[in-house]
Amino acid sequence: AKNRLGTFSGTYNATDLGTLALTATYGRYEYGYGSPHSYVGNFSGRAILPGGRYSTLSPSDFIYYLGIGQYDTTNLGLNYDNKFGDIGLKIKAGYQERDGWYTLEGGGGRQDYDTAHGNRTSTISQSVFTDAQTDIPVFGNHLLTLGGAYRGDQMKRENWNIRYCREEDSLMGDKTDQETGKSNMYSAFAQYEWPVLERLTLYGGGRFDYWEVYDLYTYTAAGTTTHNSNLYDNAISPKVSAVWNPLDDSYLRGAVAQGLRPP
Repeated sequence: AKNRLGTFSGTYNATDLGTLALTATYGRYEYGYGSPHSYVGNFSGRAILPGGRYSTLSPSDFIYYLGIGQYDTTNLGLNYDNKFGDIGLKIKAGYQERDGWYTLEGGGGRQDYDTAHGNRTSTISQSVFTDAQTDIPVFGNHLLTLGGAYRGDQMKRENWNIRYCREEDSLMGDKTDQETGKSNMYSAFAQYEWPVLERLTLYGGGRFDYWEVYDLYTYTAAGTTTHNSNLYDNAISPKVSAVWNPLDDSYLRGAVAQGLRPP
């Protein structure tokens, strides 16, 4: 397997305009396993043994994954941080694209490790997200935090039959099927920070999340199109926590919370 990664980051800091930071990363992951070097000659279990003997084993009994694959990932991020008097403001925004493919051995027949037929699956997904929050001092040393977030995702997956499972471009005809879908996640949250004692601080808050999946389509080589049902869910999630600082360099934290985690 091979990993490649490139990173760029830059920060602009001005007293009047706040801090603006930009990050960009690109990575590629490739994998592929060599021949298992067994006596098994083909996927029908015919082994290269003297005396006309043969085995019912196949190469996939010796190595779990016979295919190859490649994934490219691009990430862009923008962070803004500023204070307007005593009120703090933080904004984050980002974009991610993941484009990749992998192959699987189809099995059957008398093809060997390098000439066996297979299947190729290609997937491209794109995500955008943003998060904003403000910190507002109240009653002297209390702090109220308000914010919201959004995340949007879309995905397309395509499948082909390929002549050789070790050659991703050896496509056999048109794609066999395709799936597409989109999702959104909207959130709003609030938290109140209350320093009860000099060394004890209580936190109470809540979060509302709304999640939806839509435009779920399945296409087949036969020309049929299936529009799958949209999905949605929402939840109000409370949270209570406490931080105790018994010594100058020691902290004890405890929290009780629940949340929405989409599938």
